This record gives sequence, structure tokens and C-alpha cells, in this order.
Amino acid sequence: MSCANILNEFLKVDVKQYIESGILEQYALGMLTESERVETERLIRQYPELKSELEKIEISLENLAQENKMKSPEGLFGKIMSAVDDADNKETKVISISASKKSNTLNSYLAIAASVALLVSLGLNYHYYNKWQNTNTKLVAEQQDKNLIVDQYQTLQTSFDVMKNDMGFMMNPNTVAVHMKGAGDESMMATVYWNPNTSETYVSVNNMPQPDNGMHYVLWALKDGQPVNIGSFPADSSMMRVTDTKAADTFAVTMEKTADVAAPDLSQLKVIGNV
Repeated sequence: MSCANILNEFLKVDVKQYIESGILEQYALGMLTESERVETERLIRQYPELKSELEKIEISLENLAQENKMKSPEGLFGKIMSAVDDADNKETKVISISASKKSNTLNSYLAIAASVALLVSLGLNYHYYNKWQNTNTKLVAEQQDKNLIVDQYQTLQTSFDVMKNDMGFMMNPNTVAVHMKGAGDESMMATVYWNPNTSETYVSVNNMPQPDNGMHYVLWALKDGQPVNIGSFPADSSMMRVTDTKAADTFAVTMEKTADVAAPDLSQLKVIGNV
């Protein structure tokens, strides 16, 4: 064996342990230091399993962002741009990050999403302040308009809080991501996020069609071959919490006639994955 081969064998990474460490989730969210990012990108290029896992994480994050997106109030963009035009121009330093195409796309997407969230928040505050100043001269209609603005702001804040909590749960080093693959149709895929320490369990659909008319998708936790119904969910679920799971070695989804069925119909098994 050559010296290069001996060195490669010595430096070989435990891929499963690396995936479970949560580093890939932090990489996808742009939370690593420069040296950590460079090392992670090297390993992604070296190990196809890490690249595949990163793609799945990106899909889950994109679904999560899509689930929590909100439309900005009418005319908000113009007001924000007017305010920006009055401010001092400041040079912004742009740091170029060399990464895979898909990783760059997701990091850019999250950066844009964060920027939009900040602009929306500033815009709502600006709009809210202007409306509030006029309450002394306007009657019922103005009061209703003000209440609507407050409700919109609170709804937006709630959505941000939910997204923050979901991301925090996904990035928890104790959280296990179980990718369930299609049992018949290989294009079907869903992910279970489970923390064995707290028993918290979430399901996120990556790609599943609407169930047949009158049917329900049911998630099962299996331990030593014994299934437990931990909840039904719609086909467009993104980080939906289901019943807490104390123990499991496998998760699976079947399509059932009722959501509270006690035993799975294995002829209708759709996706399955081992912990």
C-alpha cells in the first residue's frame, strides 16, 4: 500500500457520525466559521453520502421557508426604497464563498429571506408609526385600519418565531433526521426529525402526492417490529409536530381509511426509513 493510500485510510471520516453531528445543517444555514466551512466543503466533495445528505437538508429548509412565507403589505417596497434613498450610502464588503452550486443557492436564499424579513419588519414599523400619528384626526375607519396593521405584524412575528424554533430543533445535536424513502414509488420521500432525549417528533414532507380521496397519511413509529400510530398529516406538511415518540428504530408512512387506525395496512406502505 502506498503512503498516500495509508494516509487516506488514516484520515477516513465516519460519515454516519459526521451526519449526526449536525454540522451539515449548520453549513446549510451559513453558521460555520471560515475554517469549518472549508473543511466541510472538502469532505462533501470527497464523500458522495455527505453531498446527498446536504441536498436533503436543503430541500427541508426550502420547504420550511416556503411554508412560512408571507406577502408584504401593498406599497411597502416603495416606502422602504424611499427611506433607503435618503440614507447615507455605505460600502458593503462582499465575501466570496466557494462551495457547491446547490449550497451557494441555499445560502443565498436564506440570506435573501433574512433580508426580506428585516425589510418587512422595518416597513411595517414605518407604516404602523405613520398610521398611529393620524389616530387623533381619523375616526372608526382609521382605528380599524390600525388594528389590521397590528394583526398583520403579530402574525408575521408569530411566523418568524415558529421558523426560529423549528430551525433550532433541527440543528439540535440530539435531533435525529430519519429520511423515509419510497417503498414502491422511489420518488416519494418524507423526513422525520426526532429527539430521543425529549421524545419530540416532527414530520416534514419532501415529495408525496395528495392521498386518495377519503384516505389519510398515517405516520408510524416501530420498535422491535411493533408499530405505534403517532399521527396523521397532510401531503404538504412542513415541520408538523406529531405525538412524542419515546422509542423507535424505524419510521414509516401508510395510507389509511381512518387517521386513528390501530394497525398499519402494509399493502399501502408509502415510505419507510430506519433510525
